[in-house]
Amino acid sequence: MGVPNNGSQPVVTLLSKLANMRTLLRYSAFASSAVALFSWSQSSLAARYIVQLNSPSLHRSIASRIKPSTGDSGLRSAFFNLPSVRSREAVRVPELGVKVEDFQKAGRLLTVEVDSKAELQMISNNPNIAFFEKETFFKGPDPVAEYRGPQLWREVYAEYKEIPWGLKAIKSVEAWNINPSQAMMGQNARVLVLDTGIDKNHQDLSARFEKGRNFMEKGPFDPQDIGDGEFNLLNLGLGGNNGQREFWEADFFENDYDYFDTNGHGSHVSGTIAATLDERGVVGVAPQARILTGRVCGGRGCSSLGIVQGIYWGIEERVDVINMSLGGANPSRATAEAVKAADDAGVIVVAASGNDGEGRVSFPAAHPESIAVGAVSPFLQRASFSNYGPELTIVAPGVDVLSSVPRKSGRLSQVQVILNGQADTIQSSSFKGSVENPTPLVASVVHCGLGRAQDIPAGVVKGKIALIARGEIKFSEKVANALNNGAIGVLIYNNTAEGAPGGMLETPVQIPVAGITQAAGVKLAEALGQNPGLQASIAVLPSDYQAFSGTSMATPHVAGLVALMKSANKNLRGADVKAILRRTAHPMENKLPNENGAGLVDAELAVREAMTFKAGSKPNGFDNGFQNGNNQGQQLEFNFGRP
Repeated sequence: MGVPNNGSQPVVTLLSKLANMRTLLRYSAFASSAVALFSWSQSSLAARYIVQLNSPSLHRSIASRIKPSTGDSGLRSAFFNLPSVRSREAVRVPELGVKVEDFQKAGRLLTVEVDSKAELQMISNNPNIAFFEKETFFKGPDPVAEYRGPQLWREVYAEYKEIPWGLKAIKSVEAWNINPSQAMMGQNARVLVLDTGIDKNHQDLSARFEKGRNFMEKGPFDPQDIGDGEFNLLNLGLGGNNGQREFWEADFFENDYDYFDTNGHGSHVSGTIAATLDERGVVGVAPQARILTGRVCGGRGCSSLGIVQGIYWGIEERVDVINMSLGGANPSRATAEAVKAADDAGVIVVAASGNDGEGRVSFPAAHPESIAVGAVSPFLQRASFSNYGPELTIVAPGVDVLSSVPRKSGRLSQVQVILNGQADTIQSSSFKGSVENPTPLVASVVHCGLGRAQDIPAGVVKGKIALIARGEIKFSEKVANALNNGAIGVLIYNNTAEGAPGGMLETPVQIPVAGITQAAGVKLAEALGQNPGLQASIAVLPSDYQAFSGTSMATPHVAGLVALMKSANKNLRGADVKAILRRTAHPMENKLPNENGAGLVDAELAVREAMTFKAGSKPNGFDNGFQNGNNQGQQLEFNFGRP
């Protein structure tokens, strides 16, 4: 066991100075990764296509020739004899004229590598092929940066221990207690989460996790999958695109699996679905359901091919529900057929409507078999970012949703304003991507307008904290402009009275960043005119939990509810579930056509009906006035009553 080298004296000298085996292993990982990165960057990566064959017998014949890979996977096999990331060894198939990389048992699908226009022409003209699609990537499912209500989720979280406000809003606890002799908490239900992966060792997820697969990488790692800082060749807990943990401080073994979540999104979604009820952290809608994970999103975004493969894997695994908190504007025939195949197999597909705030529902949510989910705020109004349209099925909580993220990757902020030695704590929110600094940063404050380049004269903010107003440009751009001019911290104040802004920075930074309220920001800006020496203190603390916003956060509320329903009645089909959800929902006032679908889901009513529902039957007297997905009922009032 050692570091690859060419026998040069510097390497030998370095090795002789290594103090212990752990350090040696870490340097081995670095060297092995660097060699792998160089070798892969020198080769041309083939485009991948998904191909559907006309003939089931030909599909079986080709599939029998695709064997598990035994190839080198860098550090995994070279040093620790660990499993290879690559699951199949590509084989050239004469009938198609291309290399086949993988296959799906269902759907007569193959994944092929196309190296040239000539090979593309071959599959175009091949009579054995029903259709083919090139792998495409759409933007990954990052959480929306959304305002915090006036401490709303914090108050609820404090009062109800581990029950987030969203579970209260959809009456999850009432659903659990329907049958006094047996809790209805998702027993025997299995949910596949197609997302960015999972931290399977998180204390709220470990007992719920069953198995996972990675549908992104083709080899020991994919160089294009590190574009956002996801230098995560072997997923050894390097911090990924959080960009916080030092490589040498990583736990070397614990996260060595190829579906580890370096983003946080997939773990957050999984927690909302099924986090364990154990009087700590948070609890999910179906806290006794099982979670399967398919990593289909990475540094380049979400893979259309990975999504299709993931759906068919869910069919093969006979899961009850597939959660897809992801989506794009363009439909895909392969995805459409996969969603239909899932529906035909009795697997319920739940997907996010999209975060553009537009009157169109994203795909795959817009496919007719999907349950398309929009988002509402804690005030039970459509979230400003939530897409809507005739395909929208239902809405669920999607703003300030507290859930699990990979351990220590979450961020909690503490901000104080210091004048004449007096420190006053003000309300603040954290940004994922901010550096972790448990020891508070104390520095003078400079007002920098909207944080545009022209608002920050060179040298003015150097060594100080930039106070920036929300609006006009992205949070990441504001922070980057301040950082480029020497700022050592950033406070962003809101442009509305709705609380402190927070969310995700697209590019992680090595300075603390926090959001504060509009009132605090305006007051601070005014005070700076009279007290140029005014200081602020910013501390950003690590956490295993984070509040995110997005239709991505609404979708797992519904997927968890479907798990409760399927646990109560395994015979429910997709159309049955969709009908029950619609008919038991609480209608909401629509200011725009099809803004809220059938309304806000009600877990208690939905599970009650699921228990007695038979195919072809009508609901048990529940009809909340739903008419073609465009209710005009009374706006629901929400009361934070103790469960």
